[in-house]
Amino acid sequence: MTRRGALSVGRFGARPGRFTAVFAMAAALSVSGCAGPSGMDRVVDELNSFRVGDGAYSPVTPTGRNEGDDPVHDMSALYFAAALADSSGRGSEVVSVEKVREYVATQPGCDGALFAASLLHIAQERDKALEKNAASCSIKRLTSDGVTQMNAEGTGLTIQMLERLGYADDIPPLKAELFDVDDRTDRYHAWQTLALAPYLANKTEALQHFDSQVAESSEFLESPDSKALVGEIVAAYQVPGNGIGEAGLPDTLESWLDKARGCEGAEQFYRPFQSADVCTLKETWAAFSSGLVNPK
Repeated sequence: MTRRGALSVGRFGARPGRFTAVFAMAAALSVSGCAGPSGMDRVVDELNSFRVGDGAYSPVTPTGRNEGDDPVHDMSALYFAAALADSSGRGSEVVSVEKVREYVATQPGCDGALFAASLLHIAQERDKALEKNAASCSIKRLTSDGVTQMNAEGTGLTIQMLERLGYADDIPPLKAELFDVDDRTDRYHAWQTLALAPYLANKTEALQHFDSQVAESSEFLESPDSKALVGEIVAAYQVPGNGIGEAGLPDTLESWLDKARGCEGAEQFYRPFQSADVCTLKETWAAFSSGLVNPK
């Protein structure tokens, strides 16, 4: 099965093939004209297993939530759910505009405002003033902080949302921290940094500094071990020069991903690692939006 390149078309006018890409889905209609649900529609239908209230989603399923518990409005979980649904044109089914506006009224910080602006954008209820303020705050922080060992993952998500809102051209070249890699966690952070290569002001220097990690990304993708995280695989997959070609993923990686896929009521979703007993919105969105996998 060929998975690479599934998300190759920029949806919001941003850099093609990066964070704001659409799912290249198989046709929903057969030659005979009979309609059938697409793989992405099945993903969206399964979002119900994460739903804990009106416009409220748990980051994981099973949710571990007791009946009668008040729902926690987790904006990041809602964003991942809405982004998945938006890939099938069904974002408005997930986002409660009323709940998001109530959240905006609490005057959240920079991250919260960016999540809220992105959610209203997905719901086609854009708040241009909120978008402008959230983008301005986020771009200032990106300019100030650059990409560090500890913020690379969050920086990627910030860029994704800025691109969604139409601010791709305003994202400045980012200076990446060049840190020593002493263990597996450091290597993960290095891969997350390298995944941001198109945005780095010191891209060449970063690739040279982390040249061992570029080579290791190829080896890792050829045969991920039992301790591997889906997040690690996504980051390694996005490393420039990892050697994974357009013909498809290695069979061993395909097999690993298949074993990490599926929970009761969420067969399309991914567990953060193979032995986990929950599926997550975050890892599933990362796997799909990176182009690593397709919905089945």
